[in-house]
Amino acid sequence: MRHKIKTIFAAAAIAATAFVALPAQAATIVGDYIGGGANNNFSRATGYHFTVGADDLNVTALGVYDLGSNGFADSHDVAIFDSSAPGVALASTTLASGLSGTFEAGTVGGTRFNAIATITLFANTSYYILANNFGTDQFAFGNGSVLYNSAITWNGFVDAASNSVNSNPNFLGGSPGNLGPNFKFTLAAIPIPASILLLFTGIAGLFGIRRIRAA
Repeated sequence: MRHKIKTIFAAAAIAATAFVALPAQAATIVGDYIGGGANNNFSRATGYHFTVGADDLNVTALGVYDLGSNGFADSHDVAIFDSSAPGVALASTTLASGLSGTFEAGTVGGTRFNAIATITLFANTSYYILANNFGTDQFAFGNGSVLYNSAITWNGFVDAASNSVNSNPNFLGGSPGNLGPNFKFTLAAIPIPASILLLFTGIAGLFGIRRIRAA
């Protein structure tokens, strides 16, 4: 009898865990150049600032836009920051010149990404992202030429004080653009409290005990 009860509880625990398991999400690219506007190169690090919506985001990769889909003339640093702590990167990576990273096609051109150790951007919090530019590879900007995923609110351009992503940012306005730096994300999983798991386990266990007694 005791052995049967232990077996039932173990099975119930496994079933409860399976009940809350979520399938792996495909990462979403936050920005896409759709054509129009303007393309230009810069002598300073540039990007955009934004606010995360109602859900936390797990950032899994950082990238830089590749207008011609044929690689970079120069290497590019890209980094993401909390707006309340400028210059202190939450995550960064370097895309080498040439056909570096993993290319993800967009509507026009695409972005080359490097995977990073996942970081979480918290709901209703403001961040900014920058990539440096050496006057050769063009970024997209201006006149609503870039669409950003609805998981964020695009707040405006960011131009850094120099060509270092860690230099002081200037937060500006404008129309959605400055797609040089880009990132990929998944929605952060909503944890199920352990008490709910225990509840499911207990209910399943009691149901099993009743069946044993009735047998």
